[in-house]
Amino acid sequence: MVMPGDSRLAPLAMILVVLSPATTCAVWQMDACSQTWSAALGLWACAHAWNGAERVALGGSPWPSTFRLLGVFALLLMVKETAYGWSLGIGMALLVGALV
Repeated sequence: MVMPGDSRLAPLAMILVVLSPATTCAVWQMDACSQTWSAALGLWACAHAWNGAERVALGGSPWPSTFRLLGVFALLLMVKETAYGWSLGIGMALLVGALV
């Protein structure tokens, strides 16, 4: 989503996930793992929210991005309670953006 058409990004992202401390050494320490995945999913939620707002600004439909955002939040709610903070912050930012 961030660098469309750049084939170098996917392998780098996969390497980072595989070498992530949460993946390699903190499996036994689930809180560290859930914090890492919570942050990662929260950033994906930000990306989908931004994509949806951009589509609306260009006259498109927000529904594809909205469904992806809801999917990310559904996963995020199962990982960590900080999802409520992510969803509240993103929701408020979208409401303010819609009002402006």
